[in-house]
Amino acid sequence: MNRAFWLSELGLVFNGRFLKEKWFYLALVLSPLALFVGLIWFSQLFSPFEITWVALFIMVFWQPLIEELFFRGLLQGKLFRQAWFSESWLGISRANIVVSILFVVAHFIYHPPLWALAVFFPSLVFGWFRDRYDSAVPAILLHSFYNASFLTVFVFLS
Repeated sequence: MNRAFWLSELGLVFNGRFLKEKWFYLALVLSPLALFVGLIWFSQLFSPFEITWVALFIMVFWQPLIEELFFRGLLQGKLFRQAWFSESWLGISRANIVVSILFVVAHFIYHPPLWALAVFFPSLVFGWFRDRYDSAVPAILLHSFYNASFLTVFVFLS
């Protein structure tokens, strides 16, 4: 197995098409707005934590990269190649729904239940971009931006 195989298998093919469409920018704009509203309405769910340079690096770069390579790149990519999983409802593939449920389950390990459930919708957004562009790159970028937005809004409200 060569480098090209692994890049394709993990969805690390960068075609840049997503940078020319309004959907990507709409997803970027809606993230901070949704986070701001969510943090105001559900502020009691969030316990303060210290934001260090290490935490910032992990939350904005490392975690989105690893999570998206595994969930969107590998799992969703494999499932989407199967006929049943590639069928969609309102533009959301079955592969995306299954992977988004698994993404929520994984978040139950380190997060309170409501916080873990809150990642379902962003996960569907990341998965939609994975399916649409056959690449995990937009999902990685969005996930990084969403986490950076969360940290910014969290610091602003703290």
